[in-house]
Amino acid sequence: MIKTGLELFIPLVLSNTLHMFVVKKDWFSILKIPIHSSIFGENKTYRGFVFVGIMTGGLQVILNFLFYQTFSKESLVLGFSLGITYMLFELPNSFLKRMMKIAPGHKSNKHKLLFTILDKSDSTFGVCLVFVYIKELSVWYFLFFFICAFTVHLAVSKILFNLKIKESL
Repeated sequence: MIKTGLELFIPLVLSNTLHMFVVKKDWFSILKIPIHSSIFGENKTYRGFVFVGIMTGGLQVILNFLFYQTFSKESLVLGFSLGITYMLFELPNSFLKRMMKIAPGHKSNKHKLLFTILDKSDSTFGVCLVFVYIKELSVWYFLFFFICAFTVHLAVSKILFNLKIKESL
């Protein structure tokens, strides 16, 4: 179970952390095109989807090689799917914030706890759902991985915030 969990967490944590550097340094700016400004805000761009999808796929291949000493197309597809899923499942929360007139990159002053939970659980829910589906795991694995992923997401966000890599929790 530990190896399976690491397959889920490591590529996503690394690719999303690297994505923060990409955004901060404005690398790959040609892809910095908002998906839909008025619906999701300026911060949800094609660059995020392309970078996180490809990077998670590549990291999944490397991790698969380290664990199983083999390169597989399946690990690339798994990683890419998880990266894209991560980004897709952030969109409804962004939509909700735009409907509430919350500026992109900002938090709600009224519902801080609710949006903190949504910010850390939206993409977590999606990737855990897709991961257990692809790996043909039970609902119990989903619940276990979701709780672990939510906790990891909170912890990594706090660490990156303390290191001044992430601007907000």
